[in-house]
This record gives sequence, C-alpha cells and structure tokens, in this order.
Amino acid sequence: MGQVVFDFSGINSIYVAARQNDRQTVVFEVRNGRGIFVFMMFFSEDDESKDQLFLYLARTSRMIERKMYGRHELREPQRNRFQVYLTDQHQQYIREELGLEGSGSTFDFEAFLRTLNAGIPLQLNLADLQANCQAHQDAFRQPELRRVVDDAHKIYLIGPKQLPPEKKPKEKTLRKLYLHVDAEATVLEQFIAALKRQNKTLAWTDKAKLANGNIRQMLNSM
Repeated sequence: MGQVVFDFSGINSIYVAARQNDRQTVVFEVRNGRGIFVFMMFFSEDDESKDQLFLYLARTSRMIERKMYGRHELREPQRNRFQVYLTDQHQQYIREELGLEGSGSTFDFEAFLRTLNAGIPLQLNLADLQANCQAHQDAFRQPELRRVVDDAHKIYLIGPKQLPPEKKPKEKTLRKLYLHVDAEATVLEQFIAALKRQNKTLAWTDKAKLANGNIRQMLNSM
C-alpha cells in the first residue's frame, strides 16, 4: 500500500469557526459504511496537541494520532491545509473499522479518504459538540487523549474557583463540561464565557458525594 498523504480540507470551515468563536475543542463524527470516524482537535495555547488530528475509530476503539501539516490561519482561510501522513498500519486499522479485513476485496484507500472528507459537516454547533463528546467518552480514555483534559478521573463538578491575575482558565479544565455536565448548550456556552470573563476555572472531584448538588442553579448564577 505505502504511506498516503491526504489533505482533510473539509475540516477548514469548522476549524475557522471554532477559532473565531473561542471554542478550542472540535469533535464530530462521519459515518461511512460500518465505520464511525470521530475527528477530534484541541488547539488552545495550553494544549500540546494543537497541531494534532485525532481520528478515533469508534467501532474498533482505535485512535489514530497524526500531525496536521500546512497552514492553519484565520486570515485567508482558503489557503489553509490539513495534511496528514497515513501509514500502512493506519490503513489497516481503517479497513478493520469498515469491516473489510479478510474480505479479499479491492479497496481504493484514496477514494475512501475523498469520500470521508466530503462527508465532513460544514458547521459544528455547541449542542452537537457536546453530544459528540458525550457519545464518544471512550475516546477520551485513550492514552493519546490523556493530555487534553486535566485530571480525567475527576468527573464530578464542584464549582467555580477564582484564579490569581497571572493565571488564566485552561481549556483542559473547561472542556470537561462538554463531557460530564448535562445542560443546554446555550447555558453551557454562557457559563464558559462568564468563567473566562471573570478569570475563573472549575474545581472537579472524583468523589460523587462532593459534587455540586444543584448544577443548573450554578450554571445560571454567573
């Protein structure tokens, strides 16, 4: 087969909108045949993975992590590129996700990638982002994603915590809201904006008994 270089150009619209709206997390899925392909990107300044594309193969529970090469800018977005290098091993994983292993059928991998790219949605609203994060929580338990959320084992929300002036709230902490809080997307967005405006972060715990007993009131109080 050999290594394949592919530009996931379909990502550009979602990427630019997320950056413009200060939403530093992108998670969406594209279904193809039996396969469920979950695209994930995390690109705040405190994310070490800001140039990485995580492609989670949800049916077979495999993660493909690839550096995205090319220009990723808000100015002149038509010039952006999201090129990734996919090895023979990655291609085999994708075949297995599609249920093609051992079938002996001819598989045009580059044609498949073009179809996958064409299936990428043009928009990703917060409600869909939240739903995708919660639907694919298993992906966040993969070793490759341990660094995109702080203290991943702490899933119960305590509440806001004031930060000193020299610190800023980390997306690694705030994005846990998408995963572990069941609230309307508009309320969640307003809450995150208020936290950033007031320079507050969130305290989380791994003990259910210490969790905030009235999440809805807390979300609406800021």
